[in-house]
Amino acid sequence: EGDFELLVYDTQRKLWHRQDATEVVGFARRNGHMMLLRRDGMLLDSSGSVGQKESAVAWSVQSGELGMYTPEHKYLARLELRMKLEEGAVVKAFVRYDNGETWEQVGTVTGTAEQTRGAVMQLRPRRCGHLRLKLMGLGRCRVYSAAAVYEKGSDGL
Repeated sequence: EGDFELLVYDTQRKLWHRQDATEVVGFARRNGHMMLLRRDGMLLDSSGSVGQKESAVAWSVQSGELGMYTPEHKYLARLELRMKLEEGAVVKAFVRYDNGETWEQVGTVTGTAEQTRGAVMQLRPRRCGHLRLKLMGLGRCRVYSAAAVYEKGSDGL
């Protein structure tokens, strides 16, 4: 009926019991206790104690080397990342070209309440032999897809 139920399993009686209507989005074990993360960001201990609201988590992810050439001499014109961000979350994209030492910021997107269908970050890297992509963010984000758009080029860079 659309309502949430938190069920617990009694291992001795081998029965499931309805505990309450808590909407849990994540579980983890810590010091022998089960920790539950509620949808509203509150952290609960299986013993019943309530923790403080979790703050936005800083995160990053980095790709391996991505080759940019095709046999038809096409080059990467645009990389489109489709993602869903919570309101207020921020994601920045950085690129490192051809084994370079520095990361260049090439895009950023911020989650808003109006982005009900997610956001598209369009990255336009310069022409190169290969690159690495790094995403850094603050807050919840889910990347759904990455699409590469190629254009016809010449034999040289």
